[in-house]
Amino acid sequence: MKEEEILFFKNVINILPKKYLYLYSQINDNFLLGFEKYSLNYKDSYVIIYNAKLEKVYLNIKLPKFFILKSIKSLEY
Repeated sequence: MKEEEILFFKNVINILPKKYLYLYSQINDNFLLGFEKYSLNYKDSYVIIYNAKLEKVYLNIKLPKFFILKSIKSLEY
């Protein structure tokens, strides 16, 4: 993961409701491996690649295992 990608994810978490703050702990080299274009070719859609062996460590059973964040734009300066 590049430093700007890590910063992007941290900023996204910052604008989410507080119940999603647990996601900060997932932004590390062991769990979050990267992201790539969504294979079904939805316009400007990406998926997060993570280490499935560590999923149970980071799982929050009070929240859905899968969710979609929409309409997030990245501004480059």
